[in-house]
Amino acid sequence: MTGLADLVSRVDDGATIAFAGKTLHRAPMAFVRELVRQDISNVTLMGLANSMDVDLPCGTGHATTVHYGYVGFEALGLAPNFRRCAENGEINTREGTCYTVATMLRGAVQGVPFLPVAGLTGSDLLDVNDAFDSVEDPFSGESTAAVQTVKPDIGVIHTTEADSDGNARFDGADLTESLVAKAANRTFVTTERVVGNEAFTDNPGETDIPGFLVDDVAEVPYGAHPTSCPGAYDYDATHLRTYLKRSREGDLDAYLAEYLGDDEHTYRERAVPAVEAINWSSDVATPEVNL
Repeated sequence: MTGLADLVSRVDDGATIAFAGKTLHRAPMAFVRELVRQDISNVTLMGLANSMDVDLPCGTGHATTVHYGYVGFEALGLAPNFRRCAENGEINTREGTCYTVATMLRGAVQGVPFLPVAGLTGSDLLDVNDAFDSVEDPFSGESTAAVQTVKPDIGVIHTTEADSDGNARFDGADLTESLVAKAANRTFVTTERVVGNEAFTDNPGETDIPGFLVDDVAEVPYGAHPTSCPGAYDYDATHLRTYLKRSREGDLDAYLAEYLGDDEHTYRERAVPAVEAINWSSDVATPEVNL
């Protein structure tokens, strides 16, 4: 177990990083903010469907390549920094689908250079992404589409709780957490709270990510904010709208100056003013955060 700053300091410039979570839910935002603070540059990002976790490092110039199926803010609108960087040629856009990004990661899990897929025949994606190609089926001789494997250097997962050995669990559906943990060379977990090992040894069937897949853990309350952490808090629509408004106006620096701070404690004081920390007592309702 370690601190967030130490965790992020182990990411090299130019690393390929896969984010778990999906769109506005369980994105590892504290990790992303610390990447920006530490000025980790030239990173390649991967995700099936992302929002602020990809949009922010594109806007700050820290991401140079993105493998993606979708980048946007669902009902809140498009991803302004990602879109601007893509249109201006400031990032290498490796456009695909949720399915193809998942296939890239599954290839890494299986240790193969590529995997065949159905559904790309006739798609322009074969023309715009050189990670896709057509290969001959050795059994039938027919042509089939294939997706090149990409093995992330780092996989980042945010969970509801974890122990010091890296065992982790989360509420709600698996949003690619298991896939990212298995595919990456190293897996880092940020978690809302660290609990004793007995929480997992007493209930092993409730373990979502086993510790042997995890390289280290950092406790970061509100580590997914302003996206949601199911079972702890919903996404903060007010904060997300503020971020989007500033980004669309070309004023991302003002957003960073107001909220980023030197560490996550400062971020929480500025961005989550209603609550110092999550109260995990079973007889206290989950706090609402600027919904």
